Amino acid sequence: MKPHNFAGQKAGKRALVIAASFALTASASIFAPVAFASPADDKVEAAKAAETDAANSVAAIEAQLAQVSAQTQDARDLAEEAEAGYNDAISNLVVAKQAADKTAQDSQEAQEKVEQARKALAGLARTVYTTQGSLSSLTPYLNADGLQTVEMRKVSVELFGSKADSQMRTFDSIAKVASVLQERASQAKQDREQAANELKTQKDAADQLKAASEKQLADLGAQREELIKQLAAARGVTEQAEKERQAQIEAERKAREEAAAQAALKAAEEKARKEAEQQKAREEAAKKQAQEQKETNNSSPAPKQTSTSKPAKKSQSKATNKPANKATNQKSTSRGSASRSEIISYAKKFIGVPYVWGGSTPKGFDCSGLTSYVYKNAAGITLPRRAKHQRGAGRFVSKSQALPGDMVNYSSHVGIYLGNGYMIHAPKPGDRVKIARVYGNPVYVRVL
Repeated sequence: MKPHNFAGQKAGKRALVIAASFALTASASIFAPVAFASPADDKVEAAKAAETDAANSVAAIEAQLAQVSAQTQDARDLAEEAEAGYNDAISNLVVAKQAADKTAQDSQEAQEKVEQARKALAGLARTVYTTQGSLSSLTPYLNADGLQTVEMRKVSVELFGSKADSQMRTFDSIAKVASVLQERASQAKQDREQAANELKTQKDAADQLKAASEKQLADLGAQREELIKQLAAARGVTEQAEKERQAQIEAERKAREEAAAQAALKAAEEKARKEAEQQKAREEAAKKQAQEQKETNNSSPAPKQTSTSKPAKKSQSKATNKPANKATNQKSTSRGSASRSEIISYAKKFIGVPYVWGGSTPKGFDCSGLTSYVYKNAAGITLPRRAKHQRGAGRFVSKSQALPGDMVNYSSHVGIYLGNGYMIHAPKPGDRVKIARVYGNPVYVRVL
């Protein structure tokens, strides 16, 4: 019997195991499912990418639209400033013409009075002639310049008597008034001519700026139309639907602006009212303190009338005056705070009054006519008539320091600041006194 070959058997078994293992691995590889991309998943990813692109496109177009809207508002502000300069020049001409007509009429009436006084003197001279002598000696006093010098007046008194002296004094007074009025009439005429020249200059400048702004507005309008088309396509809606949407957005913006304007007015009135109340309380406290000090001084025994008492008396006088001065200063400051409240409340009454060139009454205002009328009647402050002259009527303050009741001045236009970026003003012909946002880069002028 042959001996068993155990080593060979083990090797064979290992070979069978390895072979089986390879077979199983191969079988698993053959029958395992393969991972392929689904068409539905591709569509989802593509839709997400398209949605993201569309959103980015919409956002970019809307940003461009916002920029165009801002540029459009800037162009309108520029045109409005140019128009304000032209309107101010027209108002100035109207006012200058009214002043020239008035002074010319006053001068004419004064000259007529001079002639009447001269005739009265001539009548007196004829009376002297018929009773005393030759009229030839009185001729110099009957001429236009014959009653001006002291020497001639002295002789006339000797010739005519005390009655003549009285008439001479009347004549002198009337002649001086006539001379002053004639000078005023001449100056008013020059002012009118200057205003007419300025109007022409302002009109030329306004026409140029208007043409430039109109072109810019037309270009921006075309750009906006194109952006709306792109936005409609990006959002997958019709162009008309997008236009209606943009119109709604604009209407909502204007409504917010109007609400902000009313809120600014209310806040300005409330702030001014509180400041006035606080200042009044401080004034009353100062007044009470001054009264108590006065009572204390009165109740103290009077110092003996000696030479050494004089310095004490002087010191006492100073001590007594200080509270009074403080009270006076408090009163002045209180008046300023009260005036702010009064100015805003008073200006509010004229919202809706039509713009009128040269207007300075509640029947119609131009911009500087409104400010002149309000400050005069609400705070007792007299301002120059023109906007550019009102610019120099007070001191400049920064935008951050501006308070309700300050003036907003554009050199050729002016309004009354309410706070929070709003003002009350008379904007232009065809418009009315209203609340509007402060535009451009004005200066803020404080007169209180």
